[in-house]
Amino acid sequence: MKNDLKYLNSSSKKYYCDSLFGEMDTNSIDEEIKPTLEKICKSDSFRTIFSKKGNHDIKQRCFQSYIRLAYTLNGEELLKQEIIPFFSNKYNINGSSFTCKWNIPRIQIERAVTKDNKGAKWLTDKNYFNISNIEFRLEGGDDILHNNFWNDLGEKLNK
Repeated sequence: MKNDLKYLNSSSKKYYCDSLFGEMDTNSIDEEIKPTLEKICKSDSFRTIFSKKGNHDIKQRCFQSYIRLAYTLNGEELLKQEIIPFFSNKYNINGSSFTCKWNIPRIQIERAVTKDNKGAKWLTDKNYFNISNIEFRLEGGDDILHNNFWNDLGEKLNK
């Protein structure tokens, strides 16, 4: 599996930061999590590539927050040794569930830029997800728990 991995490098770090700020400019990202995403973007080890802050979902009757992160080789070690254990211990409580999923690089269908997708790279660039990444997902809990989750993401992933 190691041969399938593609880690962040200086070029891809810049690309994902530029993509994030492009989406911020089009107001495609929840205002509440922008400061956290900006902190992560300054990290040497991580870049956010996809995210959503939990809101009450009528169908599922629970809050959901998630973030997908690309990482460097050093970031992978930090995830395994420090970050995943921290979130697993802190956010699997009182009916809430924290999970993480390692994703291998993949090429997706390329879409044309439209007024609806506002040129978001995660939709228009077929190679956007062609990097190793991990998804952190928090389900359940309440707004306070999700706010704490996003605050902790900003602190723990700013390495």
